Formats: sequence, C-alpha cells, structure tokens
Amino acid sequence: GTRIVVGEGERAEHQIVVDSAAFEPEKESTELHMRTHDLVLFLGQDLKYNHGAHTRVVLDHGPTEVMATAIVGAVLIVALSVDNLGFVNSANGALSTSIIVGLVPGICALALNSEW
Repeated sequence: GTRIVVGEGERAEHQIVVDSAAFEPEKESTELHMRTHDLVLFLGQDLKYNHGAHTRVVLDHGPTEVMATAIVGAVLIVALSVDNLGFVNSANGALSTSIIVGLVPGICALALNSEW
C-alpha cells in the first residue's frame, strides 16, 4: 500500500491505499470534456473528516524523507572519518559489481522462474 495524506491542515489524515479502481465517468462529464475517468481509492481505515468530492490527496513522503536523511547522515560521517579514498573506491566498486552482476540477474531469474 501506498501512503497518502487526505486533506490539509490539522484535519489531514494519513492513510494507506489498499486498492484502486478506475471507472468510466457519467455521460455528462465526457461530453463537456471535464473528466476522462473516475478514480476510486480503497483505504485501510475509514476517513474521519475528509469526505468531500474535491478533497486534496497527495503522496506521503514521510518514510522516504527519513531514509534520505539517514543516507545523507551516513555519507557525512564516512566523509568526515575517511582520509584514504582508495578504500572507498574499492568498496564502492565491489558493492556495485556484486549487485549489478550477482543480485540483479538472480532476482530476474527468480521472477522468471515463478512465471513459467
């Protein structure tokens, strides 16, 4: 489930999208070129405040921002503590090669194997 924020301000509600469906709009909307589809989001919990048709829905970037901050902090600590970039280049090359050559083809093979 994708995390979203429904509404704005102090009545904003954090929700998880369980499923979604797109339906054809009613005839009047298509003739006036107002809408092409009606999107319905099925949420993990009932809404408390935001029940209007024109309620603002945006993605919740909370977990992404936390991870990005942690990565920047780790890079900062490594940059302040390492004085020999040869080791960093070797470790980076080894990790990149092992992921690109070993992990990615392995995951692709598992995915293909489950489909056949």
